[in-house]
Amino acid sequence: MTLDALENSLGLTIPTGYRTFVSRGYCDLSALDTTYLWVNEAEWIPLEAIPSRNMWRDNPLPGLVPFAFTGGGDNWCWNTNQPTSKSEYEILMCYRDDDFAAAYAPDFPSWFYRTCLDFASCVDNDADEIEDARNHLQLWSLRLSEIGPSDWADHLGALAKSTPSSFIRCFNEREYAEFGFLTHDDIANIVRERFGPSYLERTVEWGSWD
Repeated sequence: MTLDALENSLGLTIPTGYRTFVSRGYCDLSALDTTYLWVNEAEWIPLEAIPSRNMWRDNPLPGLVPFAFTGGGDNWCWNTNQPTSKSEYEILMCYRDDDFAAAYAPDFPSWFYRTCLDFASCVDNDADEIEDARNHLQLWSLRLSEIGPSDWADHLGALAKSTPSSFIRCFNEREYAEFGFLTHDDIANIVRERFGPSYLERTVEWGSWD
């Protein structure tokens, strides 16, 4: 299936950044050893499978379009009920075991940027793993420069050259030892400043079972 055919099938305009990624082979699993782009907690759904993707609900919210999924089967979806600019829609994380989705990012470039930040905040404290993480961040910096603001891409490039460190994360009144290039608080501040505070706290009821 082509992007144009997918647009006709769905009756919507595909986000420009995603269209760029597809056209350059970044979402093509058959190009795993060449152009395929690995993204943290996101495996690309083949174009032809998007219209029939299992949403795990009898009555998913109309207007949701899945484009990727996590290792646990949760779907990353464009919420076409909430356009944020021309051919862009907010992106939800639709959890298969929760009727409420997390409002994650206002558009495709910010979604990609935030997945990279999430990856950078949780790295194994091992020399080889750190080097692999740096390589991922450097590649993602290049890919983000193709579709998003240059300062976001520059930030990923700068993280790739920085030194990760240990930090304590407080979650649900408990403390956890973490290791990464930036902390969860750092990410929250970036999201709050660049996407808006609603992308830290807002949820959307996205589906139910009959």
